[in-house]
Amino acid sequence: MPKGSPISLIELTLSELAQHHNALPNMLDESCTAVIVREAFPKSLMQKACERLSAKELESQLTSPNQGMPGGELLTLGAAATPTMTALNGPKNEIYIESAQHAQEWENLIFGEFSVSAQVAKILAGLNQNKPAQPAPFQDPHLGQWLPFNYRILPPNTQIYSHHDMHYRLPIYDLLADGYNQKKLLSWFITGQEALSGGELIIYGLRSDDPHPPMLANRFVDTEALEKEYYKLNLDLKAGDFLIFNSGLHVHRVSAVQQKQSRITFGGFATFALDQSHMIYWS
Repeated sequence: MPKGSPISLIELTLSELAQHHNALPNMLDESCTAVIVREAFPKSLMQKACERLSAKELESQLTSPNQGMPGGELLTLGAAATPTMTALNGPKNEIYIESAQHAQEWENLIFGEFSVSAQVAKILAGLNQNKPAQPAPFQDPHLGQWLPFNYRILPPNTQIYSHHDMHYRLPIYDLLADGYNQKKLLSWFITGQEALSGGELIIYGLRSDDPHPPMLANRFVDTEALEKEYYKLNLDLKAGDFLIFNSGLHVHRVSAVQQKQSRITFGGFATFALDQSHMIYWS
């Protein structure tokens, strides 16, 4: 029998949201691992967005947060509240705040009149008993809201190595308003452009709270052991699909992108208000 926790997946369409209104509460109690909403965003919108993201005028704003990591140098527009090779303790506060101030500008430039953030909020609400969802608020109300999502390009021959997403120990989270569950962390993203080959999200049964994970000498998770010994789920995601999963609990990775087409996603993280009244999401 494989090691770790079994992995459960729900697949649905936008029209079926009402039938799965307990999906995220079930994720909270670990009876559901991942949810895919197929074709949650129009493919034509995704195609135009990816073209705009790749345009010359945005090229200078792209960063490589994992610069120096062989095979892991993705490109991003917008900061993420995560550890990276260039910022092991997460982004500096001022860098993240500046990114958040560009949120609406970037969304308008890349998606035009379509509000991706509003659609994400609608989907999260539909999966969470119709309770509202909103971008995360800063502790200081004068700062407004956190960056709701960022833009990620995984070029050919790059990957995202095995990891989990329990990031609340990072100093950036001191800026988060009180009243939110910092023992649960979900990850979500929209596929803008799938890779022609590779670029799959793989979720493993290895838990973040496992006291004895298989590790390599360099302190990376032993992916070969994960592949051979643990529960796993390979997800085939297409342009316009929305995914949310329990990334704070389950170790996961993105396999190396092959051929010439980059994998492009737009996404971030989410958690619940302690009083269960609503959810928040952020990059």
